[in-house]
Amino acid sequence: MRFLDTTDFESTVRDFEFTRKAQNQILRVVESDDFADMDSEAIFRYLYKTMEIVSFKDYLKRYIYERAGLREPFRAVPDDVFGEIIAYSFEENAAPHSFEPSSTKWSVTIKGWLQHDSVRRSAVFLLGFGLRMSDRDVSSFLTKVLKEEDFDFMDPKETVFWHCYRNGKSYAEAQAVLRETEARISEGAEGSGELSIRNHQDALKAHLDDRSALIDYLIYLNKSGKSTAKQRTAYEYFCRLLELTKVEVARMNSEDLAADAAKKSYSPEDITSADIEQVICSGIPVTKNGNLQKASSSLLSKQFNNFRLSRQRIDGVLKKQLQVDRYDLITLEFFLYSQKDYEFPEDMLRDFMDDMNRILQESGLKELHAVNPYEAFVLMCLLSEVPLATYADVWEMSFC
Repeated sequence: MRFLDTTDFESTVRDFEFTRKAQNQILRVVESDDFADMDSEAIFRYLYKTMEIVSFKDYLKRYIYERAGLREPFRAVPDDVFGEIIAYSFEENAAPHSFEPSSTKWSVTIKGWLQHDSVRRSAVFLLGFGLRMSDRDVSSFLTKVLKEEDFDFMDPKETVFWHCYRNGKSYAEAQAVLRETEARISEGAEGSGELSIRNHQDALKAHLDDRSALIDYLIYLNKSGKSTAKQRTAYEYFCRLLELTKVEVARMNSEDLAADAAKKSYSPEDITSADIEQVICSGIPVTKNGNLQKASSSLLSKQFNNFRLSRQRIDGVLKKQLQVDRYDLITLEFFLYSQKDYEFPEDMLRDFMDDMNRILQESGLKELHAVNPYEAFVLMCLLSEVPLATYADVWEMSFC
């Protein structure tokens, strides 16, 4: 492998408008002598010891501590106290324990929030109502802690949630807005979308402070089909990338058995979700039951949360029980690129980012975000000598 050309790589990263801090951090890793000799170790060390990570549980506790005006030293406050405050606040604000039907005990959900280093986006929105957060509070949790995109004003629910947080309204009011919107749509209302949501965020926010203007805008989103179209597009991309992945896994399995007397040949139709999990998640140990070891056992649990393409995750998305997210698409596209043959790694990186950003944009998701640990991890793996092996090695190191 030709070692990375610093000038080419720096221009490649700069072209994609990553934050200066994230760009410089990645540059330091891939330019280091360690990366040239031991790429997996260099990436793991960066993710585990160097990259600045904000723990969700600590951020949540600190937020509650300051909001509740507790006087005893922060570190001396037991989780039980924080749990009681959460439970009381949810009851006082008439907030639901889950947005979807769930069999998980309420006490277990609260305990999880106080113990997890990261959570899914929906948990932040739920806490937004339960703790009566402002829109700025929720925004901080999304961008600073989860390191994800801010409110998505192409998404009707997130738009309504933002309006309610901003105006101190309850989840019941959010539901009322959505019901009224549905009623007006059924009556044939047209709605209005004269504001450019991409270029005039401040103007849009000022406009959507008004409830009637909010509903008018939601009707516009529905009539334009942009909201449902992006979910449909994300699902279509997931299925398309999954089919291509099956082709590659079938090829890999056939090659592995080439020396076998039987010389069995695999076809894409033979490949199951379990086969895909076995290839992509090969660095993650499994339990006696054959399931992936729980994410919390990984030293990188704070960085990656549960962003693993398990067979359960794949099947859940295919059955539309789970919604496609950016990590599903990024992981599949990364795998496909890891099987391509490039002379220069920065060329692979550039092509990957071009394709990935196009897919994300068309799916209604924001472009690659190198501040996010998982996305930085994938980008650095693509610059290694054997991307998929490096990806697996880093996962494996995290369970040692």
